[in-house]
Amino acid sequence: MSSGDKNKSLGTIGTICLVIGLLAGGVKCFLDFSEDTAKVVSPTYNKISTSISDASGNNTEKILSEDADVKLGSLSISKDEYGYVDSELKVTVTNKTNEKKSFYFNIEAVDESGNRVMIDYVYANDLAAGQSAEYKVFTYIESDKIDAMKKAKIKISEASMS
Repeated sequence: MSSGDKNKSLGTIGTICLVIGLLAGGVKCFLDFSEDTAKVVSPTYNKISTSISDASGNNTEKILSEDADVKLGSLSISKDEYGYVDSELKVTVTNKTNEKKSFYFNIEAVDESGNRVMIDYVYANDLAAGQSAEYKVFTYIESDKIDAMKKAKIKISEASMS
């Protein structure tokens, strides 16, 4: 083999080794970057994911047990001498978190079979940490639903928080 052929072969081997080294270094750099990025991104992703679940109503049980105290009063229904129906159910919401939050609750009245008779909503906007506020729901009940509402079970069917 001539010295020119030998130099050409060594040059080819050197180039191949260089390419392999660059690829290996690039892969290692990518993996290190991915691991570091995962350490930073993962907690942020988890926090965003929890916030989305809180806002979408997917964390109803968590919100009701950890973040908000919701007290449902008794439904009162009365008719005046002209047949006008006066009704209300008081709902007290307390923010149990350490920061200002807004809460949204679906309040359902269901019959003994679990069928919805009526639904109403409470939006507690910007409650400070520890703050309570009172709301009234079911202030209008259609006359054909009065008897069903008197027997209905009142419950919170969904809670969300932002």
